[in-house]
Amino acid sequence: GPGPSQNDPSTGPLYEENTEGMESVARQSADVAPKRKRGGFNVEFRNMGQEEARAKYERMDRTIFVNLDHPQIAAAIQLTTTEDAAFRRLAYEVAFTEYAIALASELAGTGYFLDVMEPVTEIRETVNRLARSAAALYRSERP
Repeated sequence: GPGPSQNDPSTGPLYEENTEGMESVARQSADVAPKRKRGGFNVEFRNMGQEEARAKYERMDRTIFVNLDHPQIAAAIQLTTTEDAAFRRLAYEVAFTEYAIALASELAGTGYFLDVMEPVTEIRETVNRLARSAAALYRSERP
């Protein structure tokens, strides 16, 4: 069937670029008024070492750091630059996954989940929702 409308708040977080050029993942507002961010995460690139995870969420500043030294990311950079659309798509996918984990972690910290499997389900649903919303990134050369 057709996907959720762009004004449906259940579509969840969307990738947006803020005025300073930093990437952010923010919940979409159901209001017809101009968009306003109600939360979100910044995404930055950082060298964190080959043994570290692809990305890391730092709760204090609500930033997802994509590890440029991770073997997958480092291999992609050898083929292109961090500004290339293909690399940015990979970085978004990494950030989306880390976002889903961070969101579930934040919700768990508030006692939102009653069952131990609920965070896993939440992560799966968030990654799927973000992947559907980001499908357009794979249809053009501009991320």
